[in-house]
Amino acid sequence: MATQEIGLPIKFETGTFNNTIIKDGKLQLAEIKKDDKSNIAYAPFGSWESQLILIQDKITSFKRIAKNIEVKGDATYKIYTKSSEDGTTWTEYIEIDNADGSIHSPAAKYAKVKVEIIPPLVGATFTVDEFTVTAKYSNEFVNSDNGVLELKKNYRYKYVKDESWKDEGVVLRKKIPNSKMKKIDSLQVEV
Repeated sequence: MATQEIGLPIKFETGTFNNTIIKDGKLQLAEIKKDDKSNIAYAPFGSWESQLILIQDKITSFKRIAKNIEVKGDATYKIYTKSSEDGTTWTEYIEIDNADGSIHSPAAKYAKVKVEIIPPLVGATFTVDEFTVTAKYSNEFVNSDNGVLELKKNYRYKYVKDESWKDEGVVLRKKIPNSKMKKIDSLQVEV
């Protein structure tokens, strides 16, 4: 007796996408952004779930998933199936046999397929801001004037000349609330 393969097309264009997209007719992880070296950074995990697939009179024939996989880099993938007799109550997802594509979900009238994509974690550098705009982040607590974002350490205040001072020299006064600083390392007067 000859065996006949019955194909049930699974369309990636429809279904539920979680950090995945269709690009050039292929399912892939969603592109998040480019790093400082213009390498594409992908989502750290993604999955796609098919819509309900009507198996109907092909129940006994639905035993295997034929897959055409093109893996780039060190990413891994897993394919799962689940089944239902009524389209509302479903079994849990069960991973297919990766070697031959055989399905371990119970035979039923309806099925769903899920594909998970797991990329390797690689280092990437992302520059959020180069702090090249003077005073962009400057306020009473932080400073970005020197090309780096830092807590403000140096404060400049305008002092008021004490006109009541009659001796030699000049006395300048300024009240500095101690709630702004933990300690004062030094005071400097510029004329």
